[in-house]
Amino acid sequence: MTTQIDAIIAALSISRDEAEVSDDLDWRVSACNRWIAMLPGNWRGRWRHLKLQAETSDCVPREAFIGHVNATLAYLTAYRDHLNSGTTQASWRRNIGNEDAGKKPPAPRKSPLKLVD
Repeated sequence: MTTQIDAIIAALSISRDEAEVSDDLDWRVSACNRWIAMLPGNWRGRWRHLKLQAETSDCVPREAFIGHVNATLAYLTAYRDHLNSGTTQASWRRNIGNEDAGKKPPAPRKSPLKLVD
């Protein structure tokens, strides 16, 4: 079964392959970012660290584009199963270091008030 993540990985692979055979010195960042924008949760800014940033115009050197797309592909491929499971980053982030995530927090202690004159 092909998922949305698999389709984005395939599209990024094609963008990388086109850049590798191209003679152009610069490559448009939108060739990468438009596919990253299709990742689930993008509207919340979840994937902003994967987007390629151009310094001056909408272009980056071809080698930088290829390197960035390779790193993005490696990340998406490594976490494909987790991303396809539908588990959100926020849900597992809340439970890090919290072994009692499903338990209620202890009730606050009721101590008698001491009045000071």
